[in-house]
Amino acid sequence: MTIKLSVRGAAPEEIARGLRAAFLVLNAAGVTDMQAALAEHQIEGWDVAYDMDPSRKPSEEVFRAAEAMEKARRAAIAACCQGWATPPGEADWKLDVA
Repeated sequence: MTIKLSVRGAAPEEIARGLRAAFLVLNAAGVTDMQAALAEHQIEGWDVAYDMDPSRKPSEEVFRAAEAMEKARRAAIAACCQGWATPPGEADWKLDVA
């Protein structure tokens, strides 16, 4: 799996800095990018279906992994755009399974 970050106006070294920040967050949380991505997917599916059956609720571990992915996403954008006068209007964060 590959995380791809795209921020309009960012130089390649800024993108690399952002991705390094994302992986630091994931590593600190003790999850891989794949675990975090799958956790996000599991929670989104549970939320979308409004499945409130407690036996199907994702585990706390899954919620923590998904939270780590969101923190990694924010850290990537913040690190990429560090020192910018104006934050980017948009950023794209993708996980590609290769």
